[in-house]
Amino acid sequence: MAQNRMRTWLEAATRAELEKLGAISKRTVATLRQIAGGYRTEGSARTTPEVARDIELATIKLQREGLPPVYREELCPACARCEYLKSAKKGGTR
Repeated sequence: MAQNRMRTWLEAATRAELEKLGAISKRTVATLRQIAGGYRTEGSARTTPEVARDIELATIKLQREGLPPVYREELCPACARCEYLKSAKKGGTR
């Protein structure tokens, strides 16, 4: 489940890494925790493709042992269904 991977990332990160993730992704640590807890998955609080992209890029940038990237399709239902993303992954352009 997407939130589990994000939650694992947040739990493994240091406070400094959490703050960097927030700064790079342009989100507060509280918002990141809401996403990880699954509170941003439905209705108006849904995680948008833009938010998922920002988090994915930030986790890639902050990658280290124990902190693997969290991919956008794990956070956003629209990204999980996106044909462009699926073909990019198959073509190795990601």
